[in-house]
Amino acid sequence: MLGRYKTILLFSYIYLVGLLLLVTSVVVPGLSPAPHESANALHTTFLFVALYTIALGTGGIKPNVSAFGADQFDENDPKDARDKKSFFNWFYFSINVGSFIASVFIVYVQENISWAIGFLIPAIAMAIAVTFFQCGSSLYCHIKPAESPLSRVYRVVRAAIRNRSRAREDVDQALAGRMFPRYNSPYSSEAPSRFAPVPQALASPTAPQLKRKGSLQWLDKAILEKTDTEGLRQGLLSAAVGQFAPDQVEEVKLVIRMLPVFFTTIFYWAIYEQMSTLFVQQGAAMNRYVFSGRVKVPAASLSTFNTLSIILLVPVYDKVFIPTLRACGLRITMLQRIGWGQLVAVLSMLTAAWVEHRRLQAVAEGRFIDRDGEIADMLVWYQTPQYILIGLSEVFTSIGQLEFFYNQAPDVMRSCSMALQLLSSCIGSYLAGLIVWAAHVLTAGADGEGGWLPKNINQGHLDLYFVALAGIMLCNLALYVAVAINYQYKEVEHEQVFRRVRPEPAEEPQDAEISEVPSSSIAIRGRRADTVKEGPYGRSITYVPVSPNFPAHLR
Repeated sequence: MLGRYKTILLFSYIYLVGLLLLVTSVVVPGLSPAPHESANALHTTFLFVALYTIALGTGGIKPNVSAFGADQFDENDPKDARDKKSFFNWFYFSINVGSFIASVFIVYVQENISWAIGFLIPAIAMAIAVTFFQCGSSLYCHIKPAESPLSRVYRVVRAAIRNRSRAREDVDQALAGRMFPRYNSPYSSEAPSRFAPVPQALASPTAPQLKRKGSLQWLDKAILEKTDTEGLRQGLLSAAVGQFAPDQVEEVKLVIRMLPVFFTTIFYWAIYEQMSTLFVQQGAAMNRYVFSGRVKVPAASLSTFNTLSIILLVPVYDKVFIPTLRACGLRITMLQRIGWGQLVAVLSMLTAAWVEHRRLQAVAEGRFIDRDGEIADMLVWYQTPQYILIGLSEVFTSIGQLEFFYNQAPDVMRSCSMALQLLSSCIGSYLAGLIVWAAHVLTAGADGEGGWLPKNINQGHLDLYFVALAGIMLCNLALYVAVAINYQYKEVEHEQVFRRVRPEPAEEPQDAEISEVPSSSIAIRGRRADTVKEGPYGRSITYVPVSPNFPAHLR
């Protein structure tokens, strides 16, 4: 297991290799087509190898980098705990600052100076970023990698299914008595017992425990023993299959509880994709000339308003909106934040529908700026509000998703949980294409022509399509609200902390002593020296003691 830091570092280098391949594709003769030539198989293959290498690097970086950044905050430090609530806001802010620079400066260099220089600048920036990231290694909080989260989920669910015929009373006895099923060593002089008491370290009131929830109780049967008789006969300690601590089962419950939220946020990303598809097509059919007709604005460049709105609104949200709510004695939960963003997305679709309705009115009245009757005499700036509303929805929903999937996941599963946010975006993108296909099939004539989304949108009803999307989004929002109302938030009783103890100078002139920290704790270099986490483990919420009475896979 690499851990988050090494995974980010490895895939950052892979990403950098992909950028260098892009530079190579336009610098080395023969790897890109000459002007006015079509690309051959070699050109296409080399380009796609570069692009897929970048995609591979992105896949390793994105799920880990936000979780790794949030790991640097100590939840036992009040200031860190407060700052952590703002981390994802500023993380998303930084991403959009980079996106804005790329969409304005890098695109200009590529189109007006040189594609080679345009590709080389991001490659150099990435190399500098990786170098700085690696130089700070000694200052980071490094969480030790654990077993595969997917493996944990699979094994717990498998154990619960295997024990499905066991009586609920067995589970209640184990939970009420805080006991774990175990096997005594074949070499022990003790008589075999069905249950062994919880180790003292776990029974300590200072050890953090997940507060148990009432849902998904069928998974509790995973804590019950299921023996491998042949394995026991051979003296194998791992012959106990399906034995899990209650907190290990609770971790899996956390993951399963997040899935309904995951599924009800997918459609939001289908709405988001309209910005890079149909919004652009709509803008291309509007008057894009500015400065008395001397400059023609590219239709796709209006997405800059989306980026700018995020850059402006994130500080407003973090420094004005949230403090104002606190001053009024109110607070917005993570799921409420996501829900409000989905509602703003509905308003964006309705705004786009209104703009399209006005544009079609201009088309019906014959008001065009070109001789071919393709470009309606309506300024493209009318699209600005719909782009800004999409940006506002991101500030609520997208950042809210990042915070939710990090905060509500078990510590050992946070990178995989963050990948759910990216997966919802991916599925939403494909869903957007499926919806376009379905709308065309359902509204087009028998010959496949006409309908809401013909090739020439002046002859279609893009406004009705946007209204339909708003309606579906409202239905999805209603389902999401039902999920959010019934969602049970994770509650963890956090560790107590040891304070640095300084002896009285009059007693003996010795250096300050630090209370003993268990050897299995994770050292955090570069952090506050006056707090050290207590407990028999580092950041994982599941403690597994080293004991011959526990099967090997639990140690």
